[in-house]
Amino acid sequence: MSDSCIKQQPYLVQDRVTNLTLPDHTVCLLCRGILCEPVACQTCETAFCSSCIKSWEIGTSEPTRCPANCSKYIQGKCPRVVTSILSTLQTICRYKQNGCTKIVPYSNLQTHEKTCDYRLITCSGCQKKVVKKDFQDHQSKCQLVLLKCPECAVVYQRQDEGSHTETVCLRVRLHQLQDPRKQGEAVWDTVAMRRNSDRTLGETDLHLIHNFLTDYDKSVTWQLTHEQNITRILQPKLDIFFTQLGCNAVIDKARRINDLLTKYRKVLTIWRTHYKNIFKGLQPLLREAVLDIRDASYSGRH
Repeated sequence: MSDSCIKQQPYLVQDRVTNLTLPDHTVCLLCRGILCEPVACQTCETAFCSSCIKSWEIGTSEPTRCPANCSKYIQGKCPRVVTSILSTLQTICRYKQNGCTKIVPYSNLQTHEKTCDYRLITCSGCQKKVVKKDFQDHQSKCQLVLLKCPECAVVYQRQDEGSHTETVCLRVRLHQLQDPRKQGEAVWDTVAMRRNSDRTLGETDLHLIHNFLTDYDKSVTWQLTHEQNITRILQPKLDIFFTQLGCNAVIDKARRINDLLTKYRKVLTIWRTHYKNIFKGLQPLLREAVLDIRDASYSGRH
């Protein structure tokens, strides 16, 4: 409570106490609010909020004189009778206007208000103040909240998440191309180690190769489709941009870019078709090899 209990700005105003019967003993002489973390003058035992007396000592021209005008101010503990009266007070939560209906004992007020579901938290995106109980839901939907791409570390607002995913960060695109290669190298290394040990290619090895090729096929198919989508999105935008400029030299460059995009799509299509043909040819051979190994194993046992 000490952060908020400053001179002339009481943290706990008298109206928030539901059973205030002895205000003369529980009200700070400086801020006129209910005492917060009280201390007292050793001479006259007048109690003050600890932060109020600190502010008074900084601002007064006679820092040694007690605010109650008794004599020299020497700080001491708050009288036990005052703390006893304070402990009986029942207080209204400061966030009542936001919806909190709790009546809290004076001794628990600070803890309650730090964790109250109705205290306001500022959204880091839209800067709107939202009650704590609704804050997580708001943050998960706010279109202005900043997100960080786990792949490329680029920071963007949630409202731009679609365009970031649509254009695909370089790290994602590299992963799509590099990860299957690394997986493939691991597959071939595993198979090579087994062949070096027993000079045979077992059924497990063939399944390993088949599963890798299946996953790689899905990865390449996705990559090719996505690259084609990018060129389809990019081309009309370039056409409009260059046409609006109306410069012959620029329009010529636009045509050259368009030609390159067209060739790029053709290359992607050829690559995909070629890869599909290779994959289709490999699948039956792998299945036949598995059957041959099983037959050989069965014959060997009989």
